Amino acid sequence: MRFNAFMHPRNPYRNKPPDFKQLAIQDSIFRQFSSQDITGKVMIDFHNPCALQALSCALLRQDFGLDVHLPLDRLIPPVPGRLNYILWLEDLLGGALARQVHGIDIGCGASCIFPLLGATKNNWSFLATEADSASAKLAEENVSRNKLADRIAVVAVDGGGAILLDALHDREETYDFCMCNPPFYSSLAEAKAGRGGGGRSLPSAASTGAVCEVVTEGGEVGFVKRIVRESVLLREKVGIYTCMVGKKGSLKEIREELEKQGVRSIMTTEFCQGKTLRWAIAWSFRDWAFPKSLPARTQRPKKGKAKAPIMLSVSRDVVGKTDYSLHSVEAKLRDILTAIKVTVDVDGEGAWCLTATQDLWSHQRQKRRAQHADEKPAKKQRGTIKEGEEDNAASVPTTAGRGAANPEIDNIPHVDSKSISETTSAAPSSVVESPSSTSLGPASSAAGLKPNEDLGLTADDPLFNCTLVVKIADDGEIFIEIRWVKGNKDMVHQVAQYIKNQLACCNM
Repeated sequence: MRFNAFMHPRNPYRNKPPDFKQLAIQDSIFRQFSSQDITGKVMIDFHNPCALQALSCALLRQDFGLDVHLPLDRLIPPVPGRLNYILWLEDLLGGALARQVHGIDIGCGASCIFPLLGATKNNWSFLATEADSASAKLAEENVSRNKLADRIAVVAVDGGGAILLDALHDREETYDFCMCNPPFYSSLAEAKAGRGGGGRSLPSAASTGAVCEVVTEGGEVGFVKRIVRESVLLREKVGIYTCMVGKKGSLKEIREELEKQGVRSIMTTEFCQGKTLRWAIAWSFRDWAFPKSLPARTQRPKKGKAKAPIMLSVSRDVVGKTDYSLHSVEAKLRDILTAIKVTVDVDGEGAWCLTATQDLWSHQRQKRRAQHADEKPAKKQRGTIKEGEEDNAASVPTTAGRGAANPEIDNIPHVDSKSISETTSAAPSSVVESPSSTSLGPASSAAGLKPNEDLGLTADDPLFNCTLVVKIADDGEIFIEIRWVKGNKDMVHQVAQYIKNQLACCNM
């Protein structure tokens, strides 16, 4: 499921995702990792860390005027998701935004992205702590490169010591907030399981990061509990304590620890971006409560257990072992979808967003039979003409097949399957005919599918929207994951079956 519609209402990427084509035109580095599909859409390989690095750097340059170096052996932050955290802090601070705001970023990382965004966007001042000496040095360089040393102070701390107490013990000033994106996992084995192992879905983008950035003793819950216990000692030295976590279940354990420590002012939220969900918790010891009303945001619908996606396995024997790759499978899928006029849009995370406005995939077997039935009488008629009777050929009746031959059949030009394939493959996916306003067409009616109005859709709505992602498993096997988003679910299953059939009868 895509979560962009549930991003923070002030996040500019919510309604206007990054324009890859424009980025490629304006940014020469991003252009090196971009490619165009047959429809002219620009895309990148989200499984390539260099492409992710180029994307984040390009967005920071184009949208915030920041020149940031992101090493490939450290976490590469997704800019829209990190911006969600900053916007939530704005909501929590409320009236405090009218004055100079001072914040703390616990574990700023090599990118130092939170302080850079906060200082550039809101003119906030930051104390940025970092336990990894290499990351601390790179963070200082990023701050200096953007001439923000007067607003951001990077401090190297001992990873084995206190998280906040050591950094603040000799500082007299108070701070409006602290923020933290802690390591999520308690061990490398847990990190591997969380990134696609143990039967879980594979990540849609490459995973980067040093061990110290993803693993900590006790995982994210243990790390945040340490901050909670330190906050009891620091109390009002920090106005609002906040932390982001990667698992919703972590919130319950952290809340229990806060209540155990006597904290009563607590607030939680979730950050949505692409396919990723993150959660955050905030608490305070000050006598003022959190804002009772925050900016309205679209709530994610409450659902039961999420339905499993449609999974299609792409056999090596089917596609050919010499070119068994994501690229070859994706290229063939483009041809298949173009042939049935299903449009493809690539979102910011590399998933294909499919839209169908007419049913051209149903009853393929009946269509082939009808075509063969039309061709068969014509061949028999031509076979019965004797030498010297050519002039009377048009008047010779035939009863071959299921009825009389159509006298106009010989006027239909013959188009071989190769020509059809070339024609449909060359057709741009943006050229799509509108469906009938009252019916889905004979094929859909025969299948018992409901018209648009019975599905709660208008005549202008597509028949369905779904997402498609081509993935590669740990053992090298390629598979296709299809998820329904909106519209007729039965048709999504039909298209999945059509794709499966087409892949089975071709050799890439």
